[in-house]
Amino acid sequence: MSLNPARTDEERQTWLARNREAWNQRAASWDAMLEERPEQRQLEMERALVALALSPGMRVLDAGCGSGQWAVGFARVGCDVTAIDLSPDMLKRARSHATDAGVSIEFREGDITRVADPDERYDAIHCRCAIQFSPDPASVLREFHRLIVPGGRLFISVPGALSPIYASSWRRFIEPVVYNNRLVPWELEALLHELGWVVMDGWGSFAASGNGTPNDMAAITDEQHQTLPEPVQQAVSTYWVTIAAAPVPDL
Repeated sequence: MSLNPARTDEERQTWLARNREAWNQRAASWDAMLEERPEQRQLEMERALVALALSPGMRVLDAGCGSGQWAVGFARVGCDVTAIDLSPDMLKRARSHATDAGVSIEFREGDITRVADPDERYDAIHCRCAIQFSPDPASVLREFHRLIVPGGRLFISVPGALSPIYASSWRRFIEPVVYNNRLVPWELEALLHELGWVVMDGWGSFAASGNGTPNDMAAITDEQHQTLPEPVQQAVSTYWVTIAAAPVPDL
């Protein structure tokens, strides 16, 4: 049983409602930030396509799709994309981007711990900086495990410990009711291992925050990080991606 902050359904619904409201308010600025950085987004997209080993016709779940730029990118290479987000304002922007790009994507409003699809529906899952906003990250990973085919790949990321997004994490000691699990990279990797996933790769960003602005807290530059062991890279990152695979059952 998962020991998470939302132990009752009422607490869970309150958690989700708070996050829905927060992301509705952020939708315009978040979308604008991504649209102002097309070159960086393209580089990140190309790396995600390779890491997930995507090819035309593959079924992809974008879990916590936000304003839809990544879902559109997957659809542009011929993938069959389902994109889910808690925020209707984010989804409105995502649908607009899909229309502008001329691609077909199934958009849904909902909670990524409870996805209305059959087992082994997806060949790959993309979850970018969304799992920490769930009341139960372990349940998210279990749900992904149910939804993905054996051997399918998961792209999942969280802010790093030095991200400005987590700068106020100390307030959980005086404000115990929080709506962000502040999951750091090594915790996510350990949780993946515990739940049966096979961690394949990982990389980080070190000099910019999650909203694209310079990060005064950064302890290292992107150029310097390659000289460090991975645990140290994770410790000083502002953003970290983990690539994992669902295990293939023994025959």
